[in-house]
Amino acid sequence: KTKLLLHFDTPATAPLAPAIKFDGTGDYLTAPNSVDWQFGTGDFTLEGWFRHTPSITTTHLIDINDGASGGVNFVLASAGTALELVTSAGTITATVTSPVINRWYHYAVCRRNGTIRFYMDGVQLGFAVGSGDNKFELIGAGSASGVTIGKRANSAASLFIGLMKNVRISRSARYTASFTPTQSGFTSDSDTLLLLKGEENNGVTTFVDSSSFARTVTTVGDTKISYEEDYRTNVFKASSVTDDAALPSAVKFDGTGDALTLADSAD
Repeated sequence: KTKLLLHFDTPATAPLAPAIKFDGTGDYLTAPNSVDWQFGTGDFTLEGWFRHTPSITTTHLIDINDGASGGVNFVLASAGTALELVTSAGTITATVTSPVINRWYHYAVCRRNGTIRFYMDGVQLGFAVGSGDNKFELIGAGSASGVTIGKRANSAASLFIGLMKNVRISRSARYTASFTPTQSGFTSDSDTLLLLKGEENNGVTTFVDSSSFARTVTTVGDTKISYEEDYRTNVFKASSVTDDAALPSAVKFDGTGDALTLADSAD
């Protein structure tokens, strides 16, 4: 009969519950071809929560590609030192603070009114424009495009290794300035084109699109839901791996008079 229980785990500072695991040996997900992916010159957002393990290399996060004339590929590039938006018209690159393994990161790229913005844990990043400019048409009215998650479309290279959660594609710019990423997971609205929450039961290999489109998601390899030991590993406010914020949520005593007390009780 419990008389006292202090979890010391609120507020949460990273995703809780299960996530989608990719082991790097051919694992990835796809969503069907659709004209919905043809953003043209319109607004969009590609985003999700990502946890790299056991190593960090150049990896393709979300690739929308028509297999012919073009597409848009959201990449953690240069061995984890940059986020890139790669298209047939050019590449836009944003330098990032190198992520470390076994910690959650929120990555996002948006376009609003022709302007591209990158975010890492809600912090807006500067970027360098490649050939073309940041107003180029990413996906036009060519053949219908499909979505590949965790791998470059039409290539076996740069597979994602680690965990993903709350991967979302939107036909609107979700962010226009620095923000605090949601801790409770994304919800679907009229602008949500695809939403993979990664909340299925442990070991499940079939994933649900929680958008109103309820698209069929195809699993390749042994991509599956994995329950990990602790999903509270924080990243947002940690500037190094030794920062307190990099640890699972807990109460800290520094030895300089710190204590907790509870009232007298017959219990």
